[in-house]
Amino acid sequence: MKQFLLTTFTVLFISLFANSQITQGNWLVGGNASFTSTEYNSSASTKQKFTTLLISPAIGYFIADKFAAGLKLSFNSVDQITFSTLNSSILALALIADIISCQQKNKPIYL
Repeated sequence: MKQFLLTTFTVLFISLFANSQITQGNWLVGGNASFTSTEYNSSASTKQKFTTLLISPAIGYFIADKFAAGLKLSFNSVDQITFSTLNSSILALALIADIISCQQKNKPIYL
């Protein structure tokens, strides 16, 4: 609790005495960027991976004191990859069934 009060007091104190350049003729430059990658198992045989990239630059110009006009662009890319182990298991079972069938009929086994 002490840390929360100290942080709140510090932010309020700094904001009261901070001098920012928000007068006419100044430029405003900023933006945001983030990257996330998440991987999880959605079922026993499926694994998914999500990757997200967000880039959002911003630029503005103060046309009057405390009034800016500007532009903010946003680029967002989301990729989803799904891995399935079910198909390989079915293929292995079909191969084993084919081998057993060939052995029962005394046929040669070709892999």
